[in-house]
Amino acid sequence: MSETTSSLIDTRSPQMFPKLETSDIDRVRRFGKLRRFKQGDALAEVGNVTRGLIVNLTGRVAVMRRDASGDRVPITT
Repeated sequence: MSETTSSLIDTRSPQMFPKLETSDIDRVRRFGKLRRFKQGDALAEVGNVTRGLIVNLTGRVAVMRRDASGDRVPITT
């Protein structure tokens, strides 16, 4: 019997990477500060304390992980 298994990223993507409405962004804006990142900058890394909630206002963010060999494996953009 064959069973199709969805990946966590497929089933939980809206929870992990929600698309916020303008009103949601305005509501959380007062709790943070605007920062700019350059291409290639890491926003968070496994094993390091993060800055907390990150809301991306413009641009794209590539979410990656490292495999057992240490190579980067894309999760989502």
